[in-house]
Amino acid sequence: MANTRDLQRRLKSISSTRKITKAMQLVAAAKMKKAVASALTTRTYANLAWMTLLNLSRDQSLVHPFLGWPANRQPTKRIAMVVFTGNKGLCGGFNSNVINKVLASIKKYPEQQVDFYLFGSRGQVLATRYGQTVAASFSKDERGQQLPQLVALAKNIMAEYLTGRYDKVLVTFTDFVSTLQQVPRVRQLLPIDISANKDFLGLVEAPQMSSSKEFLVEKTESHLYSEATTGKNLEELLPDSLKIKSYHYQYNYEPNQQQVLEAMLPRLIEVQLYQANLESNASEQSARMLAMKNATEAADELIDILRLTYNKVRQAGITAEIAEICAGANALAN
Repeated sequence: MANTRDLQRRLKSISSTRKITKAMQLVAAAKMKKAVASALTTRTYANLAWMTLLNLSRDQSLVHPFLGWPANRQPTKRIAMVVFTGNKGLCGGFNSNVINKVLASIKKYPEQQVDFYLFGSRGQVLATRYGQTVAASFSKDERGQQLPQLVALAKNIMAEYLTGRYDKVLVTFTDFVSTLQQVPRVRQLLPIDISANKDFLGLVEAPQMSSSKEFLVEKTESHLYSEATTGKNLEELLPDSLKIKSYHYQYNYEPNQQQVLEAMLPRLIEVQLYQANLESNASEQSARMLAMKNATEAADELIDILRLTYNKVRQAGITAEIAEICAGANALAN
């Protein structure tokens, strides 16, 4: 059993670590509040902007590289992927989950060269450990002034795409669902294709905001209103406002179609990258706050265990000393 001096040293060390993790938890909680507010403020606009882009991609009469390459174009077999990570660690599995998502996603393109555009220094592991090609790297500004960097990143990506260097542009980020749940996502950003939306994330939204068929089925069955228990299918159970409908949108362009597309499409693509960054920031701060909270609680438990052990060792030493004193007294008396 350890002596009291060793236990005191461990107690002091763990108490100091607990102070650090508690302070980091409070700082991350304050940053998380601001990051989540920023993500939720622009999320609705970003979703509507992306839905507009998807609806435009269904119009076969529109001609623009962002909406699809011509059929006679020869593919270059190159893909660009924008990856949003953090600059620092101590945030649980936030960074590793994004990297694992990236590695799993590029397996879908075994015959194509993937160039990575990194936003956040932790993404450099793709080059150092996994030998991937990094075309450009942008470090996050911890003070929050990230818009100029994002605009530069978006313009760089779109310029390379328009030159025909890349067949596709993907973006990988962490979708903020709740404080306890952050999910890494991959989205095909360019060309805008509504069919690719089925393979990757189409909307940045929390599950409770979803209107997909799968979500409605899940919610219906979770309330025991399934077809097996009611004898009715989902469409009959749902109110008219929630029934799945097929909408067709018609847009009017002023002054002309080409000018509107040239001005609007790049701006909406920048919005998607900006929103992905906001979602990633909110997820990172939430993951860090939760990791530091768990570390603080683990330190509290370890401190309680060590204090109990320390008291037991100390009490055993006192008892042994008393026994020795009594034994000596008895020996002198005899």
